[in-house]
Amino acid sequence: MNTMEKDIRKAVFGDIEKIANIISVVWREAYRGIIEENFLEERTVEKMISNVKNSFQEREYFVYEENNIVKGFISGKIHNNENCEIIQLYVGLEFQGKNIGTELLNYMKIHFKYRSCTKMTIWTLKNIRNNSFYVKNGGKVFEEKDLEIGDKKYPGIGFIIEL
Repeated sequence: MNTMEKDIRKAVFGDIEKIANIISVVWREAYRGIIEENFLEERTVEKMISNVKNSFQEREYFVYEENNIVKGFISGKIHNNENCEIIQLYVGLEFQGKNIGTELLNYMKIHFKYRSCTKMTIWTLKNIRNNSFYVKNGGKVFEEKDLEIGDKKYPGIGFIIEL
């Protein structure tokens, strides 16, 4: 008998601190050496709590929870009737490589398709590890542009996934 309980569910206000913690840890570790160090140090849990609270009403957040532990989350929004965007997709460092990101992405594909979206966009930094994840999950490059992070610009890449 499998006693593990896992679920992807709509995030609630009580999840904000857990989401903020995942963002803070992942940014500090995954982007070290890529993003300016002082910007990474500003990614404190407290600052991320404030950021998530501020965006909680304008985006949809879903969490991946297993045995009452939030292991990852995804957020996005609908821009118009056809185009939806994934704004954040993060999995806790200790839970990466366990298909959680794929499950969250697939959940959002279904969610957006149900909401009449025909395509989903995702912006990320160019030439980093997660680029292959998006390609593997149906993403096709549609644009490259600089992304402003803090007060610096970094090469970015946009993926589109047809729904």
